[in-house]
Amino acid sequence: MRTFRAVMVVVALAPIAKAQADLFNVVRFGTLDEVTEALEGATGLTDMVDSYGQDLLVYAANSNPDPEVVRYLISLGFNVNMVTPERWTPLMYAVRFNPEPLIALALLELGANPTVANSAGQTAADLVADNPNPNYSTPSLLARLSPPPPVAPAAPTRPPVQTRNCCRYCSTGQACGDSCISRSNTCRRGAGCACNAVVPQQEIIVTARAGLYRIDQVVAIASVECPVIVSAPRWFPHLSAA
Repeated sequence: MRTFRAVMVVVALAPIAKAQADLFNVVRFGTLDEVTEALEGATGLTDMVDSYGQDLLVYAANSNPDPEVVRYLISLGFNVNMVTPERWTPLMYAVRFNPEPLIALALLELGANPTVANSAGQTAADLVADNPNPNYSTPSLLARLSPPPPVAPAAPTRPPVQTRNCCRYCSTGQACGDSCISRSNTCRRGAGCACNAVVPQQEIIVTARAGLYRIDQVVAIASVECPVIVSAPRWFPHLSAA
């Protein structure tokens, strides 16, 4: 009895399977008029897939030479970026198997994402070389398949350092108004021309008309609070730093 019921189910489903197969064939090879006539009034079209997880849009992208068929299927609600279990998109099928480049261009215009990678790590641009049409790789299509990489955000820039002329540099004490006071004292004056600074000994080489001279000179290097460097030409106008 169970065997009889199973046979009856198979027989009942056979017309449905044939009808679905006819739909796959018509979107694959049919004209726009034939496709619209076959799909008119049908339900559940976007959920219909074959044993490989390929829907009607994939079949059209794979073989149909008319981009209007692709546009029609998209208008019915098919997802232009659907993926099969192997992560192939309609765009990948178009650039790999369909010799008509207008199909891939139509998919791109309708929002196909060329950066999606399949399970083998290939994007649509990687599959173009295997298309059966030797003249498939047009410059316009390749440009659309290989968008420029995103521009990295600009590195944050530091605000410009505000400099001021310092009348003196306080290396052992702290700046207070226009003079230096001990670090243990509290400054009760407003901002002046004195700057906190460290004063290392630095050997520099200077040149003069008579020749090359080496001198030991104290160079004041200001702190972050007052970033000013006093160089040899400022202290010795008649000399120039080498």
